[in-house]
Amino acid sequence: MKTVFFASSPSIVRWAYTDVINDKQTEYCEFDLNNGVKKRLYTRKIAKITPFFLKKLIYRFLLGYDFLKTIRKNEEVLFIFTCQYNMLSRGIFYDFVKFLKRRYKKSKLVFYYNDIVETCSPEKLDFIKQEFDVVLSFDKTEAYKYGIEAYEEVYSVQDINKIEEEFKTNSEPSDVFFVGGDRGRFDLIIDIFKKLADENKKVIFFLFGVLEENVIKLKDLFGYQEGQRLITYKNSELHINEYCPYPRTLSYISKTKCMVEITLSAQTAPTLRLPEATVYHKKIITNCATATIKSYYKKENILFIENLKKASGKEMVEFINSPMVEVDYDFSPLKMVKMLQNRLFKR
Repeated sequence: MKTVFFASSPSIVRWAYTDVINDKQTEYCEFDLNNGVKKRLYTRKIAKITPFFLKKLIYRFLLGYDFLKTIRKNEEVLFIFTCQYNMLSRGIFYDFVKFLKRRYKKSKLVFYYNDIVETCSPEKLDFIKQEFDVVLSFDKTEAYKYGIEAYEEVYSVQDINKIEEEFKTNSEPSDVFFVGGDRGRFDLIIDIFKKLADENKKVIFFLFGVLEENVIKLKDLFGYQEGQRLITYKNSELHINEYCPYPRTLSYISKTKCMVEITLSAQTAPTLRLPEATVYHKKIITNCATATIKSYYKKENILFIENLKKASGKEMVEFINSPMVEVDYDFSPLKMVKMLQNRLFKR
């Protein structure tokens, strides 16, 4: 049985699917209809008037998917779409889904929200639920809210030594590491940074997308100068609007003792930071309550603080300095693929 796995592109989430990319039994495709003039010209209106027998050729031409010429119409096929960012913003996505269902009669289609529904065109959810055989969300609360199923986050373990050698990453050891955008979390991120730095911990934070109103705060707090990329505070580093590619992020993760996760107000599920901390054996401080109900949760490894603003530096330092508990958990997307194969095709 053939499995075709579609992921949004470009995105650091692509790294989460490395196991799928390397698996010879699964075809990995990046579903990106926004890149390229040809893709943009093929609108939903044109798709509606295109004869069905031509669509296979058109989609092969536009998307370059080999499976369109190798899979027979009567084969059993599992199509898995993962959603993030703007996958649903292009109208011909919907025509493509209908094309797959009509051409491959024995296929099953699965849609996996690996980002919160609110950021993935929630108004399109009815179409997704109607056209797909299974709809999953990494966020259990959202799954309940929207009447879909929950499936925990997926992640492929990386060979960090190999990545450091290939990408020539440059990082240094730290006690605490964070990387993320402002997105309304500025005050909380800076508060955690200062509290830990004031406790003489080596803290390295990457903060990008800083809102204009928060630039003034940086000036008042640290004497920040316009365009400055690095703020040094005591023994710590605050990188401002400096892009940290994922290979470099992994390098920093490998050399830190503890990570920090700060979720958005609308999000109730952990980010990729939690799987990363688990598989690379790092401690993590988080304000995500559902982290405590994960099957791999250990209080020695995961410190949940509901109101990080009220957290004391000493409390966090005591957690960082305490011993860890070894945990083995399989986040591989191939685990999800296997589950869906068994369920939908009665393997």
